[in-house]
Amino acid sequence: MASAAATKKNNKMHAIHVDKLVLNISVGESGDRLTRAARVLEDLTGQKPVKNSARYTVRQFGIRRNEQIATHVTVRGDLAKDLLERGLKVKEFELKRENFSNTGNFGFGIDEHIDLGVKYDPSTGIYGMDFFVVLKRPGARVSRRKHARGRVGAPHRLTKDDAMKWFVQTYQGDVMAKQRVSSGVAAQVCTWVGSLVWVGDMWLGVGGCKVEDDSGVLVFIAGKLLRYSAATAFAQRPPSFHSHVLAPHKLSRAPLELPPVFAAL
Repeated sequence: MASAAATKKNNKMHAIHVDKLVLNISVGESGDRLTRAARVLEDLTGQKPVKNSARYTVRQFGIRRNEQIATHVTVRGDLAKDLLERGLKVKEFELKRENFSNTGNFGFGIDEHIDLGVKYDPSTGIYGMDFFVVLKRPGARVSRRKHARGRVGAPHRLTKDDAMKWFVQTYQGDVMAKQRVSSGVAAQVCTWVGSLVWVGDMWLGVGGCKVEDDSGVLVFIAGKLLRYSAATAFAQRPPSFHSHVLAPHKLSRAPLELPPVFAAL
């Protein structure tokens, strides 16, 4: 089994590549704003973007059928990889499991296009945009070509887990698990955690409670929510207080000054 896994890992036909990157800006209306959004994409990629029309009328938003309301551009090759890395840098290389599709693709959005390194132009304004990445393995073309079209076998198709593993290995990124919390308090009984452990690029522990999750353990620490691998060992202590959840947070690697409530641990 080990030799078969190693052969599969070293097989060039099994390697995952970026097929294309689609950048989309949806402004919800036609006119000058759509024209300026198209100019942003053209300046960013050097390609002429395509304008998209609404498929049906939505009176609440003032959208009419066949009205041009968005624009997108498709890039490939080294430019796609460069723009993808710049976009992931804005997201701090952190994505959610919900960002990945079952077919092995993923997408995310940014709020301001100037975060990609584009100089701000007052006459253009600031636009958010969507990134959608299509991944592929060599040989995927057989299912789309006109002559001798075939079927890609199940072992060769990309899955959600394949895409997440590729993202983590290629960009040293982090896939955030879904937070199982309710009303700002842990949704189930926690186990007390009282040690401090350095995992990857973050400190974890410092006293709190942990909740088992599908992809690891969610740790509620001093009002913050951190995540670590289920394989990490933590010292167990009886619970002493309820810790509220605020937002995902990473601690620095510098020595920490612990509050008095944790000093006794």
